[in-house]
Amino acid sequence: ASEQNTTRFEVQRSNNGINFSRIGEVIASGNSTEEKIYQFIDNNPFIGLNYYRLNLINNDGSTEFSNVIALERNDKDKGYSFFPNPVQNEVFYQFSAETDEKIKIEIVDVLGRIISTKILTATPGVNTLRTDMSSLIPGSYLIRATHVNSGMLHSAKIVKK
Repeated sequence: ASEQNTTRFEVQRSNNGINFSRIGEVIASGNSTEEKIYQFIDNNPFIGLNYYRLNLINNDGSTEFSNVIALERNDKDKGYSFFPNPVQNEVFYQFSAETDEKIKIEIVDVLGRIISTKILTATPGVNTLRTDMSSLIPGSYLIRATHVNSGMLHSAKIVKK
């Protein structure tokens, strides 16, 4: 909930929970007594278990590792897309569903604020769900689709023209 003399967070991933590799980093606030929200998207996770940890790097060069968390990606996570990108007025989320389910679509700005949320319904088979972005100012956004029943999450960076 607070930071002191923090430079950055190095995001690391492993497929065995032992040997980790750096996959990116997020710049820290430095010093803060308020809770900050950071996010990082792994665009190329392994099929199966993915182990993640953070390497907190301080201004003096010292480091500290976070706890390790494991997330599983299965073959069912393949076969989705967000298009077009860049977006002018609307973006579509296309995917395949096995059953009826609710899908929560969120648009997140570069500061991590959720600026739009809507719940849509998917039916068995290929679905193409539309999200209106015409009222948003041009810039970069994150679109996140959460399958409420299964917990599956798909996301992508999109650019609004």
